[in-house]
Amino acid sequence: LFLKENLYSQKQSHKKFDYISEWRDICEYEAMCEGDDYWIDSCKLQKQVDILDSDVNIGVCYTRARIFLQEKQSFSRHIGGAPFLGFKSQLLSEPIMTLTTLYRLDLYKKYNEEINPSTKGWLMGDTPMWLWYSQNSKIHYLEDITSCYRFLENSASHSSDYYKIQRYNLSLLDIQIYFIQKYCPEDITIIKKITNDYYQRNMTQALMTKQYGLYFKNLSLSGDKSIKSIIRLIYYMLFK
Repeated sequence: LFLKENLYSQKQSHKKFDYISEWRDICEYEAMCEGDDYWIDSCKLQKQVDILDSDVNIGVCYTRARIFLQEKQSFSRHIGGAPFLGFKSQLLSEPIMTLTTLYRLDLYKKYNEEINPSTKGWLMGDTPMWLWYSQNSKIHYLEDITSCYRFLENSASHSSDYYKIQRYNLSLLDIQIYFIQKYCPEDITIIKKITNDYYQRNMTQALMTKQYGLYFKNLSLSGDKSIKSIIRLIYYMLFK
């Protein structure tokens, strides 16, 4: 099934979702590539289908991706995607890049039934999916570089607006705590780790937007008393 025209650009996105629903009823696997991202390996899907066909316990297959810096009009030296090391790895570092994935639709339906993410108010749809998949199936990492992720300076996860990023960070923290409570509520260490990471991300955004008061606020909430944090602040105030 293929759309012959861009329904979103014609303000007919409701038809797009009807189409997706119809497609999901008859297909076994699904791959996402949203926005300005694109695939660069013509064999991407076939490679992943072969892997999923080889083992019914594999729920997701993902690969690596090149990162294109839109503002600089050049590729980053960093390659996105990393080996999957388990649920806590996904919780702390998010190694799975959604544009590189192929996943089982029967599991996707179970995920929606069990988690019902549309009622949670989360700002991202893929992060909770991969956390759930990591607990309910095998995850297969393919080292091939099959895709290109376009890094935009102003997007849901990257913005010059401190409060916009803070809301994004808070939503991520909410997702992380939800799945910790669901799958490993006894692990106090990881709760402390993700909470500290939340404040650290806010601190980074505060520095990037020269909100030094907010930097100190998050610093105090994080309980970080290291000299490194003060040196970092001085560096940004003097040289950035």
